[in-house]
Amino acid sequence: MPQISFKMTDKLAHFLVYFILSALMVWEIGKSQEFSKKQTIWTVFGLTAIYGIVIEMLQGAFFVYRYFEIMDIFANITGSICGVLLIALKK
Repeated sequence: MPQISFKMTDKLAHFLVYFILSALMVWEIGKSQEFSKKQTIWTVFGLTAIYGIVIEMLQGAFFVYRYFEIMDIFANITGSICGVLLIALKK
């Protein structure tokens, strides 16, 4: 059986958290009639992407045992894109 490294599970966790976050946001905002589908998609993607980048930068700047990692940002944004598309394309 192949061994799964901590780095791989860490990236998977980042992906899943942002996947779930963005999917739930699209689902919930999509219930409102205030925003078009396109506005919802771009708003949620923008917010989750910015949040993922800012959180990563803050942990690198302010926490001793945490550090900035570009691949975490990549996993966050990839999860956001997939979560947004999953819900947006189903509706």
